[in-house]
Amino acid sequence: MSKLFSFRGAEIPKSEAKALTELEQLIKRPITRTYGKGFFEFGFESDGKNITKLGLSNCKLKFLPKTICELKFLKELDLEKNKLKALPESITNLASLQYLSLKENKFKLFPKQIFDLEMLEVLDLSRNSLKVIPEPIGELQSLIDLNLFHTKLKYLPDSLGNLRNLRKLNILDNKLKSLPKSFINLKSLEVLYMPNKFFKELPSYFRSIKTSYYEDEEFDDADEDLIGDGTIFDPPPWGY
Repeated sequence: MSKLFSFRGAEIPKSEAKALTELEQLIKRPITRTYGKGFFEFGFESDGKNITKLGLSNCKLKFLPKTICELKFLKELDLEKNKLKALPESITNLASLQYLSLKENKFKLFPKQIFDLEMLEVLDLSRNSLKVIPEPIGELQSLIDLNLFHTKLKYLPDSLGNLRNLRKLNILDNKLKSLPKSFINLKSLEVLYMPNKFFKELPSYFRSIKTSYYEDEEFDDADEDLIGDGTIFDPPPWGY
């Protein structure tokens, strides 16, 4: 068992403390402990021996250090509102990661490292200029929430239909002309945010789930939480 070190009031392994210290040097501010405040955008949370949550939202990060791989027990990572264009290969070592938000960064290509995160349940890539989602997206069998809002997509891969556990999907504000035929396989969907024009392509059971849609190609941010039956719901914490 590795020796624990004190870091910002938490007892964590030296390797994890080193990783956080390097991140602090990059963002030029201390990364504070959150003490179990639930969802948060900045700070870290520990289970008493390892870091399990890390929020680095709005830190002007242009890259992540390779030492991020030392956070092997990390379950939630929030990197939204930064300037990231790529992820380090070492991020594939975060085998316990379940939540990853890359919302509002500078990605122009889908980060291929994500395909190795087999435990990933929630993925937010909204507000990036991805244009294309690669076919291996269908290999993320643990995925239950996928946010592709405003990513300039022109089409969706056929492998999307392999995400049999997917319960939430946002494909609003893109350049999609049609849906892949495999879309009908997404029978676990409970919340679907999609342009109205696509509903006629789907079987009737899709109309029974909570759906959000809009009539025009232009989409107002203020309407992101508008549900199809006219009811306003609180948007989920990861950015709908």
